[in-house]
Amino acid sequence: MLEKLRNKRVVFAGDSISRNHRESLLCMLSTAVSNKSSIYEVNGNPITKHNGCLVFKYEDFNSTVEYFRSPRWTDADLVIFSAGRWWTYEKTLREGYYFQEGDKVQMNMSVKRRIPKIDQDDG
Repeated sequence: MLEKLRNKRVVFAGDSISRNHRESLLCMLSTAVSNKSSIYEVNGNPITKHNGCLVFKYEDFNSTVEYFRSPRWTDADLVIFSAGRWWTYEKTLREGYYFQEGDKVQMNMSVKRRIPKIDQDDG
């Protein structure tokens, strides 16, 4: 998986559930790296029980796995929203689907999207 994430920025956005998912991924990815000193939190923060943002770097792969509690994931290659308990009808469908990029808010986005086929070799 680290090869697939080479030169990529992965962001987990959300609450403590998202943070826990990120910590699990960090542990799994770290088992594949022999030089543990090449893995570190960029700002020197502890990786658990942290309320701000965390950027965990896999230096040999030029890859980061990050966690944000606020919308600061601009330029991420992959964003993972894993706080499903917050995405209820009352908070989403009733209000409508919308997305903001920069200063522009699109209020009439469709959630239906075609998912491209993935070659079996790509995993």
